[in-house]
Amino acid sequence: MIHKNFLRNSYRGVGLAAVAAGVFLAVYGVWLPYSFWLDELFSVAASSSTLQVMFSEFMLPDVHPPLYQLILKGWMAVFSSGETAARLLSVLFALGGLIVLWLWGRRRLSPTALTGVLGFYATNNLFIYYAQEVRAYALMLLLSTVVTLLYIEIHGHGTDSSKGMMLLWVGLGLSLTHYFGWLYYGVILVYLLTNSLRFQEFKDSLLMVLFGLAALVWPVGHFLLGGPGYKSGGNFWIASEGWDTTLSTVALALFPQINGGFARILGSEGPLLPALACMAVLGGLVLLNLVKSKPGRCRAGERTALRGVLFPWLSVVALLVVIDYFTPLSTARNYIVLLPGAAIAAGRALEEIYRKSRGGALVLLLLLVVTNLGGFAVYNNSWEGRLVTEDHQAIAAYIHGVREEDGSRVYYLKGEDDLAPAMDKVARFYLNRLSPLVADSLVGVSLEMVDGLTPPYLLYRLHSGEDMDRVLEACEVSGRETESFVPEQKGSGTFVIHVME
Repeated sequence: MIHKNFLRNSYRGVGLAAVAAGVFLAVYGVWLPYSFWLDELFSVAASSSTLQVMFSEFMLPDVHPPLYQLILKGWMAVFSSGETAARLLSVLFALGGLIVLWLWGRRRLSPTALTGVLGFYATNNLFIYYAQEVRAYALMLLLSTVVTLLYIEIHGHGTDSSKGMMLLWVGLGLSLTHYFGWLYYGVILVYLLTNSLRFQEFKDSLLMVLFGLAALVWPVGHFLLGGPGYKSGGNFWIASEGWDTTLSTVALALFPQINGGFARILGSEGPLLPALACMAVLGGLVLLNLVKSKPGRCRAGERTALRGVLFPWLSVVALLVVIDYFTPLSTARNYIVLLPGAAIAAGRALEEIYRKSRGGALVLLLLLVVTNLGGFAVYNNSWEGRLVTEDHQAIAAYIHGVREEDGSRVYYLKGEDDLAPAMDKVARFYLNRLSPLVADSLVGVSLEMVDGLTPPYLLYRLHSGEDMDRVLEACEVSGRETESFVPEQKGSGTFVIHVME
């Protein structure tokens, strides 16, 4: 008995420590004003603009729906566009998802299952990292958590009109946050509609059809008028080698131990082995979630509810294997929409293992959370709050200082796509803080135009694309003296070159 109590308390203690560590890492450093990187700058620049500019120059040419930008716009109107204020919104979204999951789990799960669910969720790199990034992913996590739990409630405990309406509205919000959220919501709607028609609940069916049509309005318009239509069919930066690339990406997002294990321990390259291992893990989770527990060993509705999460979870993965074949879309961060379902399935699996072997479940939970947290620490190996991906703040300060010394003109390397007007505003964001006059004089140029510029001038590269050596070569024509400035940052594609007389 003492041994069993020790294992039980140790299991729950590990889970509690894991959640505390995950929350600490998610919150740590939010008060430090470290620089936005390009995608964050895109978000704050978009939400700092008028609604007309936000939609015409940012949202339509881009590949994301607008809900997060609208919420961020309202938030910044109250709390400012500073780094701490903007990132705090994502912190609240991420912690909100964890709290909602905990409140639901207290009613529906055994303490053992809940420990595994929260430990998996709170230590995953997607939860920790995107809790502080000024992008839509933390909102996506919160909404997908709510949608997943409402779906489980309806699947496991019967139709409830209030829960059904809440699912439809929150799911619509999820579909307007990210297109992976739209796909997840669509899969759930199809299942619920099929079930509703089977039981001849025609009023509910009509309501689901109406919400499904509403969820199509923005994507159809966006595809016809904006970025997704142009970037489909492989005209995007994401690449895929086939089904194994998709499953390897799923593993990287939800089970990073797989990719890390093959890469670091076995030295394997390519997506095939991680993809096969991901299939094995998914199969194991399905089997453990289909185990028929003995009566009285789990709380009411737990088994039925937890099985319900498997359908949309696996359906989205299967659909993306097909979609990626034609138009690669999968990146690890997009699968944050499946993190709630993965956490619940993992918690249920640990519960079944715990019933057979408390010691075995304890070891598995410990390995899971340690490797999750260890992976985050390895990836983010330099801290100023957290890793500075691109230090546009330091570059703006450098430009301001040099211009005060010699009056250099200021240019930035611009692209030629539909986002060029948006990038113009992104380039000015930090300069506007230091010197609005400098920001107003900023001019975008292509690399081919550089040799015609008159020194002294500063050339600012916002994001990786052109190799710095190639840009330097273009600036050094006619023996011009140059000085490059690359701040301390994770990436190397953000820099400024000072061309002197």
